[in-house]
Amino acid sequence: MNQEEAQALGERVKELRQRYEYPSVRALAKVTGLSHSYLAKLERGEIESPSTQTLERIAKVFSGNVQEILGKSSVKLSGELPDMRTYFRRTLGVSFDEADKLAALIEGEISTRAKKGGEHEEDEHKDDADAD
Repeated sequence: MNQEEAQALGERVKELRQRYEYPSVRALAKVTGLSHSYLAKLERGEIESPSTQTLERIAKVFSGNVQEILGKSSVKLSGELPDMRTYFRRTLGVSFDEADKLAALIEGEISTRAKKGGEHEEDEHKDDADAD
């Protein structure tokens, strides 16, 4: 993770801390078991490689969902692909907002297909070819 990505992760952690009404890094440190100095550095973007376990401890306090923290960062958990937003930002060079819009379009399409019984476009073309 580079400095820009560490900064984005730190901003996200701070945003979540405030949203979940932890008034200070010390308050969050008490419930996560992490040191307040580490969390302060993380929020300032000075930690470029937080461990999966650290992110899980923080996520447990918020929503239990590490992806909520990683949503706008490029932190990659071992064995997992980055989320769509991160992928779009890295490969296409789009902004956070543009990545969110692209992901929402795809998520909407996936949801629509699931409601239709999981049909895929490839399956539809196959049916057309079989009819010939």
